[in-house]
Amino acid sequence: GWHNKTVLKLKSTELMPDAYIEDAFRWGNLVHRVMCSIKTVNDVENVLQKLLEEGSIAQHEKEEVEAKVLKVVKNTAIEKFFSEGCLVYNEREILDCSGNVYRPDRIAICNDIAAVIDYKTGNTDEKHKQQVNYYAALLNLMGYNKTERYLVYIDRAEVVYW
Repeated sequence: GWHNKTVLKLKSTELMPDAYIEDAFRWGNLVHRVMCSIKTVNDVENVLQKLLEEGSIAQHEKEEVEAKVLKVVKNTAIEKFFSEGCLVYNEREILDCSGNVYRPDRIAICNDIAAVIDYKTGNTDEKHKQQVNYYAALLNLMGYNKTERYLVYIDRAEVVYW
């Protein structure tokens, strides 16, 4: 009969229990928070220790988050932007000419290159690139001629650049 031909398409989130989704969301936020709190690779341990002491993470989570964060900051494409000697602005507000406020996750200026690094979770999306392109254009207007653009998908430690 017809019922055999009915195909149900479920979004993957519909198959996951709410607790898992909340946990994935919390996990993404946690890694994002750590990434936005560090200037260099050497800050990772201190930031995580502080989160542990304030009760934001448990000991077993600390190790998982640390592994994930180190995988990102030691990625060969971006590790130079997490080294000593870079000027780093985490979540610094930028105004465009129309007065709109933007807040890139990280701008690192090293050897006259201004890198825009934005952290995302979930699937890649063309809008993410457009957003980073706009941040880079704003940096150009501020006088940074050499810009580099990076998207970091922190849940899978993947770095996309163009």
